Amino acid sequence: MAFFKLNDDSLLVSLDLGSYATRCAVFKKSDQLPFKLLAYTEQQTQGLEESRITDFESLSLVFSEVLSSAEELCRSSFSELWLGFSPPFHSFRSKGMVALPNKEVTKKDIDLVIHTACAISLPNQHKKLHSRPEAFSVDSQPEVLNPLGLTGLRLETDVRLISTPELYCKDLHKVLKNLGYKPKAFFHTLLAFGENLTSFDQKKNGICLCDIGHNSTRGIVYLNHKIEDMFSIPIGAYHLTQFLSSQFNLSFELAESLKHNSSEFLLNTYSQGEEPLETSQDNLYISRKAFSSSLEQALSKILEEVKLRLSKQLLDSISSGFIFTGETAYIKGFTDWAEFYLGKPVCVPQNTYDNFKSTNCFTLLQQAYLDNKIYYPKQNSFSKWSVLKELF
Repeated sequence: MAFFKLNDDSLLVSLDLGSYATRCAVFKKSDQLPFKLLAYTEQQTQGLEESRITDFESLSLVFSEVLSSAEELCRSSFSELWLGFSPPFHSFRSKGMVALPNKEVTKKDIDLVIHTACAISLPNQHKKLHSRPEAFSVDSQPEVLNPLGLTGLRLETDVRLISTPELYCKDLHKVLKNLGYKPKAFFHTLLAFGENLTSFDQKKNGICLCDIGHNSTRGIVYLNHKIEDMFSIPIGAYHLTQFLSSQFNLSFELAESLKHNSSEFLLNTYSQGEEPLETSQDNLYISRKAFSSSLEQALSKILEEVKLRLSKQLLDSISSGFIFTGETAYIKGFTDWAEFYLGKPVCVPQNTYDNFKSTNCFTLLQQAYLDNKIYYPKQNSFSKWSVLKELF
């Protein structure tokens, strides 16, 4: 049975539901970015497989533990939060058009043309998760990003719609409600990463952001400020560790530890190839060169799948290269190896906080900020379009 909790309005809470771990970050509300991080907790995800709930009680227990731990750390109580997750999704473009009665584009006209573009039938049993206006045109003139104030008779827009199974959202809402929490909004983490970890120029010149998750690698591609592609590849960090475990006859836990703490790539970072790795198992000899070579081989499979997923034309068009996120991307030498393999610039996000995992939660709040779902006393007139005006 659901119950009600007190909510501290000075806190902003982000819950990141991943296939491997569920993370919660609590921030102090402020009128400036970045927010002050007050607490961060995580628990291994249970009751979730392939982005669907398989055990309601297990997932409820995970949410309860991670949220109550966060409350203890920040010494306060909260009930409202922003939820980021990676559900199955359907992504497509829709067009909208309205007449301009005053022959000048107003905010009301912009809102109306976006609403018109979103008024379409969605895939069976799906709900709209995000709608992102990508470009506007007045009287079929060249596209612009912000048409406010332009003169004409007709306003058109292209909107990127992202939908997800409605029942999945309802089930997650039910789990949280039973614990006394209310999700203020749902965010697809891939879109939140793409919108907040890429710059204005990168979106214009072409950029591909890839998030290496536990069971899959997901990507989003921008070109000319539009989302050109969103994809998911069924290979992730788990498969890398599994490959190393089988190659060297290691336990999964030891292979995972060595992958992050003792590995380095041969390209530019390797120094003493036959030096043995330090392991917790006695009488176990693994040369650093052999381990690094196997890790390169495993990661090459992910990079090759990414290249195959992108058409050659699109790959050639993304002049800004790639941004990789996820714990795997922070392995020593990864960016050099990926840059060599992909033939494009590669980087990872600069950590907003000491623990890069909390950056995932922070991007969800950044997205809420841009979507006008977080309000501040000093910004009573704050709106998404005022942000767009500042950016563009």
